[in-house]
Amino acid sequence: MRFALALLPILALAACNGGNKAGGTGGNSSAPVQSSAPVAGAAAPAGKQWTDVVEKTKDNGFRQGNPNPENISQNFFALYAQDTWRAGSKLTVNFGLRWNPFMPMQFDLGDVYTFSLDKYYQGVRSTVIPTAPAGFNYPGDPGFNGNAGMDRHWGNVEPRAGFAWDLSGEGTMVIRASGSIANDFIRQDLHENTSSVTPFRLNVAMGGVRLDNPYATFAGGNPFPYTYDPQNPVFPTQIPFQNFFPIPPDLKTTTQYSWNVGVQRQITSSLFASATGPMSV
Repeated sequence: MRFALALLPILALAACNGGNKAGGTGGNSSAPVQSSAPVAGAAAPAGKQWTDVVEKTKDNGFRQGNPNPENISQNFFALYAQDTWRAGSKLTVNFGLRWNPFMPMQFDLGDVYTFSLDKYYQGVRSTVIPTAPAGFNYPGDPGFNGNAGMDRHWGNVEPRAGFAWDLSGEGTMVIRASGSIANDFIRQDLHENTSSVTPFRLNVAMGGVRLDNPYATFAGGNPFPYTYDPQNPVFPTQIPFQNFFPIPPDLKTTTQYSWNVGVQRQITSSLFASATGPMSV
């Protein structure tokens, strides 16, 4: 009987610093504009043609938002151990265990939020941004996890095992099988809506406006440039358009179960047959 233990520690640190996702200059002096009017990429019309474009915009949508730089960092850490055990002259067993904890993405600028439906129904408001609607939570609120808003998962343990059984002991027919449990990481692009919404950024969407003066009827006039002040946070209330896609703080990492069974048979010295059935869920 042979017993050998191989311990392979793995340490990985990674930082992701996103650029300007909104397509502006990175500052608040300008704000990109989206419109369904046929302006971008077309030759500049003149005279009445330009007037027609401006007029037609009144029947289309107009949207403007300030730049959205995403500054995110995330750490990775894992440990793995495995062993191969010769259980007899015909049976070999391999097993391993991986500890793969999940540390959530950290928003270095604190521009992250969560939403609780229970707090919304109870009328509970944020202590950090009291002007925000009920149910919203921000870094600094009770129970908010750092600058992530998501729970760490220290208990991600991933076992795996397999065996090879030489039926005759001569290597002419072997049955192999293995199985494992693995956890995937939560993708960072799930946070595409996190830092791009009010109060961190400003997005305005309107219809029935003219390109030459889109904010003519907007309450308070042109809201740009817009700057979020974390020292004096205020939730804007005059914005006619907002999309919020909150991520549950207790979101679990994806678990995958995989297994396979295979049979190999040496029929003649020059003929070999193999059949394998893999499966994962």
